[in-house]
Amino acid sequence: MAPLEYATRRLAPARPLRSGRGFALASLMAPLLTGTLMLPACGRLPSDGPLVAEVVRETHKPNRLPYQLIALAPELLPVIADGDAQALETFIGDTGVGDIRVGPGDLLTVTVVEPGAGGLFTPPPSNGVIGGEQGAKVVALPVLRVNEQGNINVPFAGNLNVRGHSTTEVARQIEAALTGQAVTPHVIVSMDTKSNRFTMSGSVKNPGLFQMDEHGVTLLGGIAEAGGMSEPPNDTVVQLTRFGHVHLIRMQSLLDNPESDIHIRAGDIITTYAQPRTYLVLGATMKVAHEKLPRGRLTLAEALGKAGGLDDKRADSGSLFLFRFERRDIVERILAVDAKLARRRGEIVADSLDQRTAAKPPETLMPVIYTVNLRSGTGMFLANMLAIREKDMMFAANAESVQWQKFLDLLRVTVSPLEQGAVSAAVLNKF
Repeated sequence: MAPLEYATRRLAPARPLRSGRGFALASLMAPLLTGTLMLPACGRLPSDGPLVAEVVRETHKPNRLPYQLIALAPELLPVIADGDAQALETFIGDTGVGDIRVGPGDLLTVTVVEPGAGGLFTPPPSNGVIGGEQGAKVVALPVLRVNEQGNINVPFAGNLNVRGHSTTEVARQIEAALTGQAVTPHVIVSMDTKSNRFTMSGSVKNPGLFQMDEHGVTLLGGIAEAGGMSEPPNDTVVQLTRFGHVHLIRMQSLLDNPESDIHIRAGDIITTYAQPRTYLVLGATMKVAHEKLPRGRLTLAEALGKAGGLDDKRADSGSLFLFRFERRDIVERILAVDAKLARRRGEIVADSLDQRTAAKPPETLMPVIYTVNLRSGTGMFLANMLAIREKDMMFAANAESVQWQKFLDLLRVTVSPLEQGAVSAAVLNKF
């Protein structure tokens, strides 16, 4: 209830004052009280953020940012922890080294082995020995350069288009073209690739174009080829651009999670840059802060401690908020567990996202607000188990009584002591 509404109701007399000093006093005070009590109605009292009730109420408003409000529970922690790990292969996959494909500018070395006599490269039988004294014939053709159209001109085989093919597929093409001229030819193709390249840029020491090789190159391998980085891994972002899509991962995550060190593909662009990991502390804490995350794990309780703890003159310790963006697939799992817990309490809540939101890619980030009740022992334990992430925002809301106190402070400078006492008594009766 707003201060104006509440104070007005409390001040309404049970029966009208018809005469005497009370009537005279009420008549004298009425204009002043009306003007004074209108002050909070004309605009909100100063505040450094929403009250708990306002955050809850907004979840039911249309045309808002569709955030999920989740009360933290022990059963939710394992699901939330799955969102802590950054694993690139979850979203873009890693099919291994793969075949390097031929492209314009590549140099192909073609070797033809002809085991039969009397063929294109072997002499006819002499004295009963197939292929003369040397048996099978091994012929190395001149080095072939792939032109801009992706073609090569192979002696005796003619013009072949090899663009986008692996060396094994090119060898089969040449064998097919030589059939009828050579005797059961076997072709071996190797490549000095000029087209299978990837780009390293940003904060690496030696940026530039780098060639792929048949053994494959991983992200960490590519960074090492480019001379490594001077920035700490925890403060460095690795950006992979592939087929027009951008994927980000922390260098430290690559080092900590080997499964994320995926293979580079031809045409990939890898950019590294420094971006310290930070989080925000706002609201009714002893210190508002923009802090750097340490290399190790930092919990919500530890982050609150670094900010000096809650301000016990202002904070509503029953609802400490943590604002965060979670992946859609993690949010779906959180809602399913939260709905199960609600059913145990006899409540009914949504257990999934709406259809339009659920159709988005699993890596889509969605806003979530976690609430922790620090008035309970369970809440204190949970706060010390939930890890802070990059770009998290912790917010401690003011208690509702603080707003009433502000209202009373406003009265002290705007009304006489007599009026102040009457209104204060009415307001404080609520508590």
